[in-house]
Amino acid sequence: DEHYGNFSAWWWFDDCRIQGNTRTRWIVHLSAKQFYTDTVIDDIQATFQGAELLARNVVIERAWEDVCRSYGMMVDVTIQTLDRGEFTSYHPDLFQWFGSDLHSFIAQDVKSPNNMGQGLFSGDIHNSAFVRMEITTVGSYRALQMQGKTRNVLLKDCVFKGAGNLRSDKGFEIPAGERLVLDGTEVGWQAPYLPVGWQQPGVVVRPIPPLYD
Repeated sequence: DEHYGNFSAWWWFDDCRIQGNTRTRWIVHLSAKQFYTDTVIDDIQATFQGAELLARNVVIERAWEDVCRSYGMMVDVTIQTLDRGEFTSYHPDLFQWFGSDLHSFIAQDVKSPNNMGQGLFSGDIHNSAFVRMEITTVGSYRALQMQGKTRNVLLKDCVFKGAGNLRSDKGFEIPAGERLVLDGTEVGWQAPYLPVGWQQPGVVVRPIPPLYD
């Protein structure tokens, strides 16, 4: 069952199986910190939200809305299926921080091979890193969509199998002196394997790709 908690509560789930149903919106809502270690989660609407997060060695068998709206860290997390199915009219996102100012977030070795929704969807974001992520979208969803002010953000050795955009038409900008670094990261299905908008100032690409295969 879901729990509402309070803003000062800390929750730690270790070596657990958390089984939701079509009525389960959150695991815990409105708490200070949430820790998930060596845990399996299934059938939750909005899996991680409302608190500072640590998720390590977690398998999410099925999520059917946004997986992560929290800040903190996700390491060795696999989302086997992200699919809203018949449960909600909202489109799902793996990471969703639209309209927020995210900072100090780390995601490493996060995999979502059947992502029937958007992958990384950010608003304002700074001082954050995404390393060795593999997101494969199903259908026309974007694997990468960044909006808002982007400052000191690293995408390192990531693979986004789906469309990608740096949405300057939706407020994406990199302030002077700041960077978005795409280091060994591939986006999309064809050369140059980079998101639309990658040529704008402040985007650093390593290595510089050939324009065609």
